[in-house]
Amino acid sequence: MSDIMVHTRYPALIEAMLRPSFYPHPVRSVVLLQTHVSYIVMAGDRVYKVKKPVNFGFLDFTTVEKRRWFCHQEVELNRRLTSDVYRGVVEFTRSGDEIRFGGEGDVVDVAVDMRRLPDECALDHLLHHGGATDDMMRGIARTIAQFHRTATQSEETDRYGSVAAIRKNIDQNFEQTEGYIGRTVTRMQ
Repeated sequence: MSDIMVHTRYPALIEAMLRPSFYPHPVRSVVLLQTHVSYIVMAGDRVYKVKKPVNFGFLDFTTVEKRRWFCHQEVELNRRLTSDVYRGVVEFTRSGDEIRFGGEGDVVDVAVDMRRLPDECALDHLLHHGGATDDMMRGIARTIAQFHRTATQSEETDRYGSVAAIRKNIDQNFEQTEGYIGRTVTRMQ
């Protein structure tokens, strides 16, 4: 066992967001989670999702303008099922060396602004504590099925759901993440 503590350096915006004093609302603690495409910052009663500047073929977040567009799309699409969770899109600005939540200055990035749900409502918590009932799962399945039954369909959307399109995305995901094996992705034996 090593006594060496490794500190990961985050982009300047994320470093700023890790400080409770960064926010215009009360924040006692900040929790950072990551996916391959986003930083998820839980700050007080809010969650901010900052898209990483990555291009995986099936998505391209390489510019602030693209990240802004995708943030607005995420809010618009997800509000259809969770109108009270998705609050909107917020901007982060820079004036000199200081990165700020909104305000004057050059926009350095954007984030989806969401209401933070109680941790005990998360499915992993419910499963671990026996709170995810069969009736609850059936209700979720009915809601999702109804959502898909009434979703707009077209030849274009049909192409994205074809076996060939899905296969292309899967293959592309493996190709583009291969360089991360052993660093952030565990090699399967």
